Parts: sequence; structure tokens; C-alpha cells
Amino acid sequence: MGGDERPVETVAAVAIDGPAGAGKSTVAKALARRLRWLYIDTGAMYRAVTLEAVREGVDLEGDANKLGRTLARITRQAEVDLREEDGALRVFLGGEDVTSEVRTPELTRLVRHLARSGPARAEMVRKQQALASADRASPDLDKEELNVKEFKAEVRLNQSVLEDSIEGGNLKATVMKLLGDRVALDMDEVIVQGDTTSGDAFLAKFDGIIKQASVNTYDNGVNPPTRTTFKGMLKAMPNEFLRNKRRMRFFTSIDAELEYRDQLAGRETGKGDRYVEEDIPVAYGGVALMDVPVFPEDLGSGSNETVSILTDPKNISVGIWRKITMQTDTDISAGVLIIVVSLRFDCRFAEARATVKGTGITIS
Repeated sequence: MGGDERPVETVAAVAIDGPAGAGKSTVAKALARRLRWLYIDTGAMYRAVTLEAVREGVDLEGDANKLGRTLARITRQAEVDLREEDGALRVFLGGEDVTSEVRTPELTRLVRHLARSGPARAEMVRKQQALASADRASPDLDKEELNVKEFKAEVRLNQSVLEDSIEGGNLKATVMKLLGDRVALDMDEVIVQGDTTSGDAFLAKFDGIIKQASVNTYDNGVNPPTRTTFKGMLKAMPNEFLRNKRRMRFFTSIDAELEYRDQLAGRETGKGDRYVEEDIPVAYGGVALMDVPVFPEDLGSGSNETVSILTDPKNISVGIWRKITMQTDTDISAGVLIIVVSLRFDCRFAEARATVKGTGITIS
């Protein structure tokens, strides 16, 4: 195994570590939003359990041993849930929305008691793992290994951007947003288009999902995407993976989604008109189409073909090595601050058989 390959276990969750104030939450939220994953705010979970302890009248300043057992029990029994609603993360405790309550200064002061309790922390880790693994693709291959490769993402900030951000007090937020967007875009590209035979050194790091999806295929015969296309892909999926069909997605390119949308709109019905007049989701057989900007549209002999991947989004497993580094440099003559993020990651299907690749899909 080469020096830049490090085996890590496949995970359905990614943890980003670092010192306080480094921007972990900002980057994590940006990545989760771009990858369409659940962002697990561990701090919010600690706050929610602390709120439950307060509601039970627990003396958080009491005997440490007794307190530890009590907090472990409360942590184990507390029904904490995180949900994204309208682009914002909401915190629920026993089905009640407590997002505002867990952010009060008083509760923030009390969280330290839970964080210092070893038994409570152990219960919290199990709760976080359970939340992260909920509704994962079936079957679940926890022992699949990934060989992470190093990637670098670069952001350049010119003088005007820096000055505007400093004056507005938004320098940290600006930098972290740009970094998060850049890292997510680069990850999207290699996760989708990675090909070890590519002449592009960046894409040649590992095979992405298009290359990996080779077990079940459907040939569209070099034709535009139609209902027949997606029907054929569904029929190519082994029946054992169709029990949760509505969780699956047809991933494809932007233009392929537009082509299919136009076909649905051409059915001369009221609903057909809405497909072009409104940005409503399109689907086939209860499975939604999801357009992905980095899906290629120049494949085939005519350079006008794309592909579609049918799978559960949670079947796409990304592993990131926890050590993420940042380096800075300046181009004085150009007045530019250069920030480079280095990270190692890999991507695999948790179950390769739970995928279908549709090929020969043309776009005009």
C-alpha cells in the first residue's frame, strides 16, 4: 500500500476534528448541504440531553459518581432527533421542537457537566452512531475498506473581498463558506467522474460512482431519456433492493433531466404544463430524478451522451481521513491571499449490487 493510501472503515458519517473556533461546524454544514447528507450537530445533542436533565430536576452540581450514572441514564433514554427543515437544522426532544431552548446562555453554561461525564459521553456516542446509521442502505457493509487519496482545494481571495469582509465583520464566515464550497465542488467531481485510467491526474486518483456502477446496467440505445429509459433501469435493479424504492434516486446530468422534463410537459395536460412553468420534481415509478451539475454530458462517439445512476443516496459511502490541513500563502503583486485545504478521502458503494447504470442517454 502506497504512502498516500490509508485504510479506513466505510462510514455513512464523516467527522471533522479540530481546535475550537477553527470553523469545523461551518465546513461540516457546507459539506453536508452540498452532499445532501444529514448534518449531526453533536453540540445540539448535548444541549438537548442537558435540557432533559434540567426538566427532570437533576442537581448538576451534585455528587460526581451519582451524577454520572444519572446523566448516563438520561442520555440513553432521551429521544433526541435532528431534522433539516427549510434549510435549517431543528432539534427535537421527545418529539418537541426545542431548537430555541437549547441555545440559551443558561443551558450553555450547564452543558459542561454532561460533557465531563464519561458514562454519559459513552451513551452519547452510541446515540450519535445510531442517528448517523438510521435508514442506511440495506444491506450494510460496515467492514468495507476505503483507500483514501490526497486532494487539495484552493481558494484565492483578492484584496477587495478581504477588505469588504473585514469591514463587515464577516471575514471568517466568508473564508469558511468559500472553502466549504470549493472542497464540496472538487469532491463532487471526483466522486462522480473519477476514473483511474483518466489522463486528468485529479480524476485518476480513484474510480468514481459512474465507473464503479458496473454490476447492473441498462443500454438506452443512444436515445433521449424517456419513461422507457427509467423503466428499464428499475427492471434491471434486483428485486431485493426495491423494497424501499422511494428512497432511491435517478442521478443524471442537468440537460438529461431537462430533456425528460420537456417530454413530460409535452403530454398536454395541466400537470404537464407545470413541469415547464414551475420547478417541481420529476420522477418515474415513484423514484425522483436528481440532476447533478458534475455529471458529464460529452460521452459517446457523438460527444452528446450522458449516463444515469439508480441507487439509494445512502448507498454512496464516502470516507474522509480525519486529518484536514490548511495552508496559506500570499501573492503580493496580485494582492491575493491563497488558502489551500488538503484532505484525504475515498468513495465506494456500500452495496455495488444495489445500483443500476443507464448508458447511451443522449441530450440535444
